[in-house]
Amino acid sequence: MASSILNAMTHASVIATVNLYESASPKLYSYVICEGTSDVSLLQRFKANNVNFIVAGNKVEAKASKANVDSLTCKAIYIYDKDYDCDILSCNEFLYDYCNLEMMLVFGNDSVNAAFPLALSIPASVFVSLRDEALRRIKIISLYRKHESNSNLAFKCDEYIINHEADCLGTDFQFESNWKTELIAKCPAASTTITNLNADLVSFPDSDLKDITRGHDFFIIFYYLLKNYVLSIPGYSGRIKTSGDAYWKADSLQKILIKEYSKTDFKNSVLYNNICMYQSFSGLSFLSAL
Repeated sequence: MASSILNAMTHASVIATVNLYESASPKLYSYVICEGTSDVSLLQRFKANNVNFIVAGNKVEAKASKANVDSLTCKAIYIYDKDYDCDILSCNEFLYDYCNLEMMLVFGNDSVNAAFPLALSIPASVFVSLRDEALRRIKIISLYRKHESNSNLAFKCDEYIINHEADCLGTDFQFESNWKTELIAKCPAASTTITNLNADLVSFPDSDLKDITRGHDFFIIFYYLLKNYVLSIPGYSGRIKTSGDAYWKADSLQKILIKEYSKTDFKNSVLYNNICMYQSFSGLSFLSAL
């Protein structure tokens, strides 16, 4: 069996897939268990030989597969978004820098700040400005997700962003005020949460927003801000399209950013260096030397 990418999508399928490979070719392969296909799109560019990527579907399914997979092979690692977890990780579990894959990409380093704007035909200074504005605009949503991370959100934040483009392009105060009004209308019991959020809006530093911002929330509002910017440029002919579904456009921006994320960017990441340290003391190989 050749090294491959496998979409298991449930923990049971992850376990079955590893069992199949180990039964056919014991100890030949190493495995990277990750959440989604975007993870693979990035990480496969840096993989070592004989590494299989297995997509678990989400962090819950990836973690649920771990005990059984580890009983089948000692050659597996698990890579997750950090999100809002405070769980203690075992030595073969790793987290993306900041909150998630998307934030690691967006805040990669100086080469990302140069390559991504160039790919979109916008100045680097505009990219940085709109990136930071997007984080600030949805600060209240990121704080809300953090507050409610241990419960099922009754209020669909990404749907709100999709359906309120005008608010996304207004002021921070306008966005926050209208969002809180709609939250209370749909979830009357959230008044206490609003009080806590109001305090956090003041105390939580903007410089730390990359540690709590959900990737899809960010890319949707980032797309709106980019679209608004390019509509102000006569004759713009770059890669930002100003019509179509915002979910699809946000996904397209993420794919462009993954493509522009370089070996140097990844080499400078905490994730890469943590995996390299594990490779060094375990004698296993998952990522190639960069």
